[in-house]
Amino acid sequence: MSDICLIGEKDYILCFQGLGITTFTVKNIEEAEDRLNEAIQEKYKFIYLTETYAEGLMPWIKELSLEPNIAITIIPTLKEKKDLGIRNLRKISEKAVGVDLINKS
Repeated sequence: MSDICLIGEKDYILCFQGLGITTFTVKNIEEAEDRLNEAIQEKYKFIYLTETYAEGLMPWIKELSLEPNIAITIIPTLKEKKDLGIRNLRKISEKAVGVDLINKS
């Protein structure tokens, strides 16, 4: 079993299977939550989640980000760019070094 999984829309994530990444296709936020829980129970270390579903799970993602053995990364989709991943990375970097290293200006 790979340590990496990806949770998101079928059209977007199936291409990652060829790279050996386990994929969980979901159609709604409830399924995304169930698959995220399943990924944690199966001890995946690197979990990628599309922005579409990450937005509704942010409180839980923030809580999980405190766990030492789990890395959750939010990835954009082709449909709608929400910059959730960048905003989350900005907060993490500000907390780690005290400076916004990702500022666009």
